[in-house]
Amino acid sequence: MPQPQLRIRLGSAIAEKTGHAYITLPKQDNMTASQLRSELSSMYPDVEPLINMAVIFANGSSLTDSDLVPEGEIVVLNPVAGG
Repeated sequence: MPQPQLRIRLGSAIAEKTGHAYITLPKQDNMTASQLRSELSSMYPDVEPLINMAVIFANGSSLTDSDLVPEGEIVVLNPVAGG
């Protein structure tokens, strides 16, 4: 049986700097949002500051760093400033 995959959509600033709007990673058992953030930072060290500030969403809900990453689409959005 194949290992479940996470489909991850990267926010525009991260996508622009990495050249990838979507990536796919193997889903690890009991992976937390913090572990996902670390994995992404390892893959893309040039955008680690953006990844560390990003909000991670799963199936429409934001995740805290201790939340487990569920199956489904994951979105990593950059913080947006506005006035």
